[in-house]
Amino acid sequence: MKKIYKSIFLVSLLSLSTEARNFKIFVDDRGVDTNFPFEVTDDVIVEIGYYSNKNSEISNFEKTNRVGKKGEKIDENNLFASVKYNIKKIANSNFFVGLEYENFKRDNEQIGYYTEGTVQIPYSNFIKLNGTKINLLGEAVYGTDNDKVKAFVRATITPKTVLDIEQNTQIFPNMTTGGQFSEDATLDLSYKIEGEIKWDTGEYVDIALGGSYAFIPYEYNYKGSNSKKDGYIEKTQTYDEKTIEYFTKLRIKKVFAEDVLPTLGYKWTEVKNSKFNNTKRDFVFVGVEKWF
Repeated sequence: MKKIYKSIFLVSLLSLSTEARNFKIFVDDRGVDTNFPFEVTDDVIVEIGYYSNKNSEISNFEKTNRVGKKGEKIDENNLFASVKYNIKKIANSNFFVGLEYENFKRDNEQIGYYTEGTVQIPYSNFIKLNGTKINLLGEAVYGTDNDKVKAFVRATITPKTVLDIEQNTQIFPNMTTGGQFSEDATLDLSYKIEGEIKWDTGEYVDIALGGSYAFIPYEYNYKGSNSKKDGYIEKTQTYDEKTIEYFTKLRIKKVFAEDVLPTLGYKWTEVKNSKFNNTKRDFVFVGVEKWF
């Protein structure tokens, strides 16, 4: 983790030395969210970013016939790299298209029990997802340094996602072997829509509001128990995942450089899953930001 933070620090210094906007480093109690732009020419911008999230919780089973509890730990790490080209300038608006490479890793660890009749059956389930995407980007930006209101909207479309899955499942006491599985899968079209609007509210602060909606369909094979509950067979897991986020930010002026502003924010997020438990979270984040 120290190496990651050192890398973020060095890249941020390089990014701030350019004229590119949309620089950010945000930190909360579970991870970081960063974006580092580099202006290659007046019309070409290269961006790299890193996002991490760690979460743990204990919950009941939902959307299944099972009764029991599970403790779950999730560790997510996403790395982005993109190239954007300014295809059109109209008055105070700029329109971009681009390509983005994305690599994401999600480690999911579950330990719990479920009940069959009067018997409580302990189990452990470890799943590692390692995915790569080539995203198509479209972005519209409104506003200049002199405008009181600035805004942007971005659409990210992913035609295909290549997914590598590793699984290790144990059901005690009789099914402690045979639950190992790995495969490569290809997921269908996914997308994300996001936007933000900022108001210059005076000499000392700016206020921003924003949000996003993301959709990804999952379909992959895994090892599950057979009908006799004495061994494992290969099954197919299919579900849709939708992520909704809203946030507000307060950006403080006259602390650092004129366009690099300390930021305090609040975010609400919900992950809706058609197969497993839905999750909700609200949290405070802090950081610095250099807007367009």
